Amino acid sequence: MKMVVIPSGFKESLSSEEVGFAIEKGINRVSREHDVIVIPMADGGEGFVETIVKLKKGEIVNTAVTGPVGKKINSFFGIFYETV
Repeated sequence: MKMVVIPSGFKESLSSEEVGFAIEKGINRVSREHDVIVIPMADGGEGFVETIVKLKKGEIVNTAVTGPVGKKINSFFGIFYETV
């Protein structure tokens, strides 16, 4: 039987991918008769950039930016390329 696991992450704890693989591990512990496919879900919150970049085979770029109160902070953004 094919099973599709599409979890969201656990804020400040586990990414959606980590949750998915933990669920897959639990399913496989009970029975190896299932074909488990993990598809991380991104709802635009924490973990969104990491999920999209991984799915699109892109990269994370770490950089220093100016935060909302004018202080320099470390941040990141994702980049990937698509051909039309």
